[in-house]
Amino acid sequence: MHRRLVLACVLVAVVLLTAGCAGGPFTGGEQTPTATTGQPGGTVDSTTSTPNQSNSTDDAPSVGDVVENHTADRFTVSALAESDDGGTLVAGAIGLRASNATVLRVGANDTTDWTREYASANRTGIAAIAPSGDGGAYVVRTDRRQPENASQWNVSVSLVRLGPDGERQWADSLNATGYVARGLALAQADDGVAVAYPHPDREVRLARYDDAGNVTLERAYGVEARPTALRTTDDGFVLAGTGSFDSPWVARANETGALVLNETYSDAAGGRVAGVKPTDDGDLLVAGTFQPGFIGTQFTPWVARVGPDGVPEWNRVYPTAGETRVRDVLNTDDGVVLVGSDRTEWADNTTTRFVGVAANGTEQFQANRTNTSRVLAAVGDGDGATAATMNYRGRNASTNVWSVELPDATAGTTLDAEAAPTSNESVYRGQALGFEYPNASADALDVVAVPGEHDDFQRHVERRVALEADGEAVVESATLPLGEYVLETPAGDALAVENGTLVPATGNETAAFEVTRHDLDAEMNSTYVDATTRDANATVSLSSQRSNFSVHVSVDRFHGDAAGADALRDAFADTPGFAGVERVDGRPVARVDLGSAHEATMDGRHARWNEQVAFSADALDAGLYRVRVAGADTRDGGATATTRLVVGKSTDEPLNVTLETDSLNVSVGNESATNVTVSGLDDGVGAMSMSARRGGQPAISLEADVNIHASRGEGHGMWSDREATASAAGFEGNTSEGTVAVGDLSVSADERMVDVEGNATQTVTFGLDWVVDEDGTPYAIPDERTITVEVTNETAPSQGS
Repeated sequence: MHRRLVLACVLVAVVLLTAGCAGGPFTGGEQTPTATTGQPGGTVDSTTSTPNQSNSTDDAPSVGDVVENHTADRFTVSALAESDDGGTLVAGAIGLRASNATVLRVGANDTTDWTREYASANRTGIAAIAPSGDGGAYVVRTDRRQPENASQWNVSVSLVRLGPDGERQWADSLNATGYVARGLALAQADDGVAVAYPHPDREVRLARYDDAGNVTLERAYGVEARPTALRTTDDGFVLAGTGSFDSPWVARANETGALVLNETYSDAAGGRVAGVKPTDDGDLLVAGTFQPGFIGTQFTPWVARVGPDGVPEWNRVYPTAGETRVRDVLNTDDGVVLVGSDRTEWADNTTTRFVGVAANGTEQFQANRTNTSRVLAAVGDGDGATAATMNYRGRNASTNVWSVELPDATAGTTLDAEAAPTSNESVYRGQALGFEYPNASADALDVVAVPGEHDDFQRHVERRVALEADGEAVVESATLPLGEYVLETPAGDALAVENGTLVPATGNETAAFEVTRHDLDAEMNSTYVDATTRDANATVSLSSQRSNFSVHVSVDRFHGDAAGADALRDAFADTPGFAGVERVDGRPVARVDLGSAHEATMDGRHARWNEQVAFSADALDAGLYRVRVAGADTRDGGATATTRLVVGKSTDEPLNVTLETDSLNVSVGNESATNVTVSGLDDGVGAMSMSARRGGQPAISLEADVNIHASRGEGHGMWSDREATASAAGFEGNTSEGTVAVGDLSVSADERMVDVEGNATQTVTFGLDWVVDEDGTPYAIPDERTITVEVTNETAPSQGS
């Protein structure tokens, strides 16, 4: 069975700093942490509250201390689990080329109860671990061996019961694929343990064992998926994982293992499941990583709530300050905590992130610990967590295990119901749609997609709306796909909406209303603002399908603190519509009302409203900032946008740009380039942007390339017969000081666009947009310069040929 999942928010911008919750896929500045690996009870940086100090003492070492002090060198952790007495089970392997599976049991008092290394002539490891009721553990062990003269490894997988002292009590072979690292789940059961794993026949197997090692249940499910989450419940099992093309898969089974729910959401490509949690009312919270397939590189934490019938109730993504892959999901009293690493997780210096999400989808907090390596596993709850991270880049792989305290969760908020739409009207995603049905005798109404919008041959029910006793109902439009809808009675009669009240209608034509995404675009009119000049205003141009609404604006500094409440008040004091500073998700934001105080202008060609918001850059410290604008009431529906601002306050001499040549020669069908060198970089380059443009004929194309050994970069370009532009930026640069070769500028002549009848001259304007040093402080920017490009065609056809 397949359900249609719809992307609720398309993320197309590279996010530099922490962002809030946005619509999901299932349908400020960072500080150095105060604790390092091996110290008791570390803390994390948080965007919502001041980190709590550890209550650990020197007499109570952390799990990280225990792992560090009581294991051999080259111990790599692969799995963590909480034991029944409050301790921690740590599983992994010792050694690299001839690794031996190893398990530690750390007691509640942070002392090592036992350590077991299971020596073997082959390469062995632990793929998963779960506690047993007597102080022991269940583990899934992998055994890799390479026969002589063979090019491939043979991998065997087995379930092993370890006693209270770590000694092996029994083992049973699992007919699992050798790729268990991609999908395998283990869960403690009342009478033993349950395991879900991928079978070589491209199906999922579920098995339950009692304490003695007897198989009490075994089922095969004809779905091709990688099970990554398994929970035992009072009435059976909950399974979740990732199917082909990264499509989320969710299943429920009763006590006999028979499926009562089996859903693969094939439309949600890029939803990699890391955890699942049953709620008290029978729903499921499914969590993991979302990656839009057409973007290819942007990873974002996401959570969806699925009803007992498999219909998603909501699904949202939670952008962080980086591109975060979720590796583990922790359960809390009111939701989940997602634990992951940024896209630089293969480096030895990345960020581990914790995102708290309530059961209603509200983001409760974001916290992070910088200067870590790739996170492998985590255990804990809403109060704190223990995480294992591994550095892959060292000569010998090494693992750190450390504990953190998490910030208090902010109070959950839901979307406010606004004025209900009328039929034949457009409403916006992220708002709640309120309806009133005079006859409340019906148990429910259906929100039905109008035929032709989704399926010409079958009614497409997107949401069943329950009615209160008074006949009122609210539908969260952030969970509805874009399109036209009607409300229907259980008998299939269409209902029109008149001033919020449902009345009978003759058909869909008179009852339909349209749900559109409340998108919001933002762009700085000038990325670089010299605050030493008379006009130090920074202007953000906003474009939206909506008018008469409010936005929240936050300003976060690259390599520094986010703008505080006082700075925001000073910056927006003279901004029309400024309504004060509020606190959203624990951070200060400026509220600007885009309403009657200043009328917007309509862009008739695109049917969008355009508005400009100007604020004083002089109120901000010098630096590179990420400016985030979000709809005050519709940010959960995708109304978020980011742009970039560089505030310069330098009175020093501007940088000096040197090009290898001020003139280029390019023949049709070829490319020519010049390198770009900048002098005066006394403090290196932390980030920079440069750009070039040309107009008219000949229609050469441009390309800019920044090379500052950056950990991430971006580039943009446009090419037509009328004009061409190119820009490139790099972030987290690592350069020398003084004079630095920062990149290249290239021109090319395509014979399809360039006149091949003869030679021509073109002029290209080139310049630095902005440059900041390693601490994020801007340099003074020199004026733009022009480059002459001679376009030649040595093989042009002769006249009359």
